[in-house]
Amino acid sequence: MTGSCPVVSYLPAKTSTTNLIPTLLAAPNMQPSSRLLIAATILAVIFNAAIIFDVLRNSNTGLYDEGQFVEDIGAFCFLSGSLALFGSAFFLSGLEKFIRSGLGAMNLMFFLREVDVHEINVPFPIKEISSNDLKDGLFVVLFLVLGTLFLVKYRHNWKQALGYFQNRIGVLFAVGIGIFATAGLLEQLHFSFAEELLEANGAYCFFLAALLTILIPPTDADSLEAPR
Repeated sequence: MTGSCPVVSYLPAKTSTTNLIPTLLAAPNMQPSSRLLIAATILAVIFNAAIIFDVLRNSNTGLYDEGQFVEDIGAFCFLSGSLALFGSAFFLSGLEKFIRSGLGAMNLMFFLREVDVHEINVPFPIKEISSNDLKDGLFVVLFLVLGTLFLVKYRHNWKQALGYFQNRIGVLFAVGIGIFATAGLLEQLHFSFAEELLEANGAYCFFLAALLTILIPPTDADSLEAPR
C-alpha cells in the first residue's frame, strides 16, 4: 500500500524535529482551517496533559470541582462561541443568518447549563430560573422553535443547510456531541474528573466549530454546498 500522510505533504523535504510545528503552521499551501485546527489541537493536548498531571501527581482535585477551572473553561468556550456567532449573524441574512443564530443560541443554552448560581448569593427568582429542570425545558423549547422556523422558512433549502455541516465544522460538532454523550455516561458512573474534563473538551470542539463558521469562508472550510 502506498500513500502519504496529508500533514506530511505540507512539509519541505528536510524538516528537523525541533522545527516541525513552526514549519508546519507556516506552510504556504496549508488551508487556514487546517492551520487553525493544528494549533488548536496542540493547545488542547498541552492543557489536557497539564490538568491530568496536576490532578494525578499533586492530587489537585479542586481543579474539577463545580465552578472551578475545568468547568470555567467549558463555560468560557460556550459563551465565546455564542457571542461570536450572534455577532457574525447580525451582518448576514437568509439561511446563513438562521444557521449561525441557531448555533449561537445552542451555545448560549450550553453556557447557561454550565453556570450554577445556587451557591452564589443572588435573588431567589434567579436561582429558580437557573434550575436544571428549567434549563432542560429551555433546550426543548429552543429546538422546537428552530425546527419550526426551519420548516416554515427554509424547508426547501434542506440540502443547502445539510451541506453547511458536511465539512470540518460538522465533524467538530459531531465530535463535541459524542464527547458530551460519553461525559453523561461517566457522570452516571460517578467519574467526576473524567466527566468534567470531557465536557470541557466538548465545549472546546463547539468553540472551534464556531470559529471555523465565522473566520473561514465556506469554500475554504471544505464545504460542499455552503450557503452564500
